[in-house]
Amino acid sequence: MREQILDGKLILPAKDKFTTALGDKYTRLASNLFKSLWFAYLRNKGSINSVFWSEAFDNAKVFNQVLISLSAAGWIDSHSIPARNWAEMSLREDKLLEFVDIEELEQVRAFNKYRQYVLEDTTSTLTQATRINGQVKDTGITREGFMKAGNTRFQYDQILMDKHSKAIQLNLTKSMDKIALTCPNLRHDKASYDVISVEILDYHLNCNDMFTRGDNFNDSRGRAISSCLSKVANPISCKDFRALLVIPEA
Repeated sequence: MREQILDGKLILPAKDKFTTALGDKYTRLASNLFKSLWFAYLRNKGSINSVFWSEAFDNAKVFNQVLISLSAAGWIDSHSIPARNWAEMSLREDKLLEFVDIEELEQVRAFNKYRQYVLEDTTSTLTQATRINGQVKDTGITREGFMKAGNTRFQYDQILMDKHSKAIQLNLTKSMDKIALTCPNLRHDKASYDVISVEILDYHLNCNDMFTRGDNFNDSRGRAISSCLSKVANPISCKDFRALLVIPEA
């Protein structure tokens, strides 16, 4: 278990016992539920929607068995307000601390968050993927140009980035700076968004890598939604980095 946590790949505890008790179908669902809990913890020590997962199981008895088992083993906290049809669950940090110390856990969160938000050099292949109501479908819209644009490799002008690094950093962290005025404890989290953003800025100041925007998805009107929008320092939503774009010669 310690190795799984340090690798950032925590899987459903006692999975074989779930398989024996519930069968393969519900064990796969339980594994996906636990993975979602783990990712929510890595992201912001957050929770997941229990109502969504109850509907995914489509069997209240089995779903409750999974929750009771994980809760009894000390892995999760679960809260609900039936009158509002609201419920959520989250991973218990004190359980994780049975296997690693707090510094190791913060490092795992920081590394995985960094990996989630840093730009990459990925291949764009999608031409007909359209997002509608949270689902990806083929609606007949084809965008060959979006796919090709997603494969255009780029870099950033590091000389100008270094010259204006203080201003760029302020723009990257300004939303968290405002939140920190009311929640100062966020500044003590090594995996907070602003800390990761500053580390990514430092990475771009010192690397010679090239990047791509990656896959694009169509919206319902056929417009491009780039997968790089979720990344810190992407050239679409970050004006500072858009101004620093450098397209290498072929």
